[in-house]
Amino acid sequence: MRKTTLFASLALTAFAAALGLPVVRAQAVPPGQAERARPVAGDPGVSSMVAVDRPEFRVLRDYAEPGATRSMHSHDDATFHVFTLVTGQLRLTIEGEPPQDVVQGQVLTLKGGAKHTFTNTGKVAATIVEVFGKASPPSPSLDLRPSTAGTEVQRRLYVAVPGVGNATDHGGIGVLVFDMDHGYRFVKRIPTWTPAAGARAEGVRGIAAHAGTARLFVSTNRRLAAIDLLTDKIVWEQTYDGKCCDRMAVTPDGKTLYVPATGGVAKWYVVRASDGGIITTINKEGSPHNTIVSDDGTRAYLESQGRQTPVLTVVDTATNAVIKEVGPFGNMVRPFTINTAQTLVYANVNDLLGFEVADLRSGKVLHRVAVEGVPIENSPVHGMPSHGIALTQDETEVWLSDNTNHFMRVFDATVMPPVLKTSVKLRDEPGWISYSLDGRTAFPSTGDVIDVATKKIMAGLTDEHGVSVESEKLLEIDFSGGKPVAAADQFGKGRKRP
Repeated sequence: MRKTTLFASLALTAFAAALGLPVVRAQAVPPGQAERARPVAGDPGVSSMVAVDRPEFRVLRDYAEPGATRSMHSHDDATFHVFTLVTGQLRLTIEGEPPQDVVQGQVLTLKGGAKHTFTNTGKVAATIVEVFGKASPPSPSLDLRPSTAGTEVQRRLYVAVPGVGNATDHGGIGVLVFDMDHGYRFVKRIPTWTPAAGARAEGVRGIAAHAGTARLFVSTNRRLAAIDLLTDKIVWEQTYDGKCCDRMAVTPDGKTLYVPATGGVAKWYVVRASDGGIITTINKEGSPHNTIVSDDGTRAYLESQGRQTPVLTVVDTATNAVIKEVGPFGNMVRPFTINTAQTLVYANVNDLLGFEVADLRSGKVLHRVAVEGVPIENSPVHGMPSHGIALTQDETEVWLSDNTNHFMRVFDATVMPPVLKTSVKLRDEPGWISYSLDGRTAFPSTGDVIDVATKKIMAGLTDEHGVSVESEKLLEIDFSGGKPVAAADQFGKGRKRP
């Protein structure tokens, strides 16, 4: 470890300025900053927030109240570590080295991944800025972003709320937009449908987007709407005689939507994405719920709830005819995902903290995988212990929501049946998992932002009021030159390179 004061501080300031980072000078804690930081579990008086998160490095801003201690920890993914005390005074201990006092303005360099702890020994709150280098291995998954050589791409996360039932206590009402390139900073709120006084908000049921047509599609328990991504204005909406709508999907060409009906109507609407007009309908027994359209656009996968035989229905999008039923599964099929080759489906089923795997070619269920040795209770939101499943884009892992215990369970999908390999503790009950376009970041519905490679939580979504945001309906949309150039999917589907 090396330490400097004025020279290193100036060097760090120049480094930050060159990268366009906010330069934090020695001063009192800026109003509202500490409040936006998240408390560090197990360390009373210590909080932390992600200030900047880029592929090459990450910047954390930490706060410690007088007398507070950050327990011994490490940042295992860091290739380098710069530790700057902006305000206050600390005693810093690095594993294997004697403790040392750190004063305001002092900059230290630690080895990447070094274990360390610190205590605020002063009488005022301490502010620490830490910079961590990241390794940048090539992604083995298929990055869906088009080439934008010579232009800057802005990555935005679109989050529709209320996105967990009808509750408005985690982000309010609207579509919230976050800056993925700058620590998931809140950018704006696109207004949607404010309820009348005393009425419940419309719960968002699904979200989809198409960059080529600059359209964002949002379904609620009352309507389906299209929003112009260039103006943030609603350009059309449909209610389908009050029988609308659940989690829909858009075809890759942006021309067609497959939309589950509601209100006891056992069918999907096949509609024009240009105006929401109905092209045809597809009948399916039960209560229509989740919809996936394959990345090649040839198949739509339909899941419904109810007392009918628990099967997944496969539709040929060229004819809109049902061509196969997959199953029966062990219980009612709920969230599901598929691999790129459309040979496997991984599905949550009722009463199982785990998932089942089926062969999409034969239609047979192959495996039943359970999380063992943990408490199992049905979610008060979804009525089952596990609602939410995703396949990493390289198809090496299955991520599973543990609603009972508030964990993300990660399984090794390179073997069959998949085997549990690790778990990530979340800030609330998860109900869904989506991924960034490059597949490197996972977005559980809790608002946690997780690095897929390291399984570390990098950030937490908060709105313009500092309120934690949670939603099961979100996706990434990239812009260049003010226009959308790529859009992700609300489902965590496999996208393995051929």
